[in-house]
Amino acid sequence: MQNAPPPPLAPTPSPPPTPPLAGIMREPRSARGAYYNQRWALVVPILFLDFLVVSLPGGVLPVIINDEFGARSYSLVGWAQTTKGVLAFLTSPALGSCSDAVGRKWLFLLTVLGTACPNAALGLGFSLEVHLVLVGLSGLFAATFPLAFAYIADSVPPHERASAYGVAIGCGLGGAYLIGPPIGAVVNERYGSHAVFQVCLWISIVNALFATLAMRETDRPPPPPMRELLRRANPFGRWLLMTSDDP
Repeated sequence: MQNAPPPPLAPTPSPPPTPPLAGIMREPRSARGAYYNQRWALVVPILFLDFLVVSLPGGVLPVIINDEFGARSYSLVGWAQTTKGVLAFLTSPALGSCSDAVGRKWLFLLTVLGTACPNAALGLGFSLEVHLVLVGLSGLFAATFPLAFAYIADSVPPHERASAYGVAIGCGLGGAYLIGPPIGAVVNERYGSHAVFQVCLWISIVNALFATLAMRETDRPPPPPMRELLRRANPFGRWLLMTSDDP
């Protein structure tokens, strides 16, 4: 008597297919919550308009400064830029540290206005002497890009920050210097040099209003203790920390 063959085994269910590149395991935006969002993109037009104010009179300003001050032009501009650099070195770490405690938006707006102030003042009819003084004092608010990057870092996950920083620099700074000088030259040729600075003034007003109304404060991490904030605000301490071999 022949034995009956064993019944066929039931097929083992295959595991569900793995999505392509799922090994990267990017956390879905819903899981990240409101901490990460697209609000960082507002930084780009604000930076563009801010540095458009700087670049517009790029071909006009050296000529009128030389006409006004003659042989003293280079030394006056040099002292103004040196003062700006020294003040930026002293105050930029403090602004960045302060933004960790009080927020990014209003300090970023302050630096935007500080950058635009020297050229916008000429649009209001102030003298070149006032302009050069404001160039030097604008170093107090020369943390535009550090605060812009802090705003981006609060709104963008780590693996996307490099591209976001590149967009901010390329479209904001690069775009402004790409089209600013030619536009300034055309306005100067048709309407005169004062019209160039009046355009700078109106761009500054529009940019300030846009930043005030459109930007929202970021959901930044909790601020560190006051002692740590003061340590970060010390430019010499930060310099020693960067040059030390300690991890």
